[in-house]
Amino acid sequence: MYLGIRVQVSGLKTILWRGHKRTVTCTLVNTGRETVTIGKDATDKLLIQFDKSVYQEIHPDDLDAFRTAINQHKLTLQPGQVSATMEYKFRTAADAPSIRVVLPDIVTLGSDSLLGCADLLIDSIWVVKTNKKSIIIGYRINNIGYVPLSLNGSSNKSSDDVGFQFYYSSTPHVTKGSLPMGGFLANFESKKQQKLLQPNRFLIGKAVLPREQMTRFTPFIVVYADALQAVKECDETNNQASLLYK
Repeated sequence: MYLGIRVQVSGLKTILWRGHKRTVTCTLVNTGRETVTIGKDATDKLLIQFDKSVYQEIHPDDLDAFRTAINQHKLTLQPGQVSATMEYKFRTAADAPSIRVVLPDIVTLGSDSLLGCADLLIDSIWVVKTNKKSIIIGYRINNIGYVPLSLNGSSNKSSDDVGFQFYYSSTPHVTKGSLPMGGFLANFESKKQQKLLQPNRFLIGKAVLPREQMTRFTPFIVVYADALQAVKECDETNNQASLLYK
């Protein structure tokens, strides 16, 4: 007999995939009629359903490993409740696919060739966790340009390192009333990650922001890449990303 114990996984994104180790983010929603507990104490009658984003991203051979990863994190959802963005790690049956970059024959902008520039893009920003004092933010930065990008600049000095500035804002963009929450130099979660970001590759970063300065008038967290203007980019207008903090 169906007891209405089910959740749906949606909005899946891969944020890191190296070798057989894959990290994804997604949200879970309780689509049933009963309170759902996910984790070691979950009932064997719990049904985990996937939306099309999961089937588009994850190979069928890896779905069981993904389900196991979901069940290793304790989470309770009321009927109709949507979770915060969750992060799951699991092993894949196959290696991460290699990325082949296909460059156009001729790309020009005025007299400058776009083939000689890098381009930073923050395509994801999410809340890793919170406590009474802090909001820990994760973000993914891509080089969508055509040449490698040095995160440490051209010298040993920090003045030409790639920097990230965070704001609390009333809108998804930085405005005159936005509150600066401090800046961070390139500081990525793995010490083994290269300081040279190749074209069409990404890195994951984290930042710790003060929670007490977040107000109901500034519910957006905005991150601005290359705040020190240390990198000459193909496009200087795509360096912002934001999320609505709830």
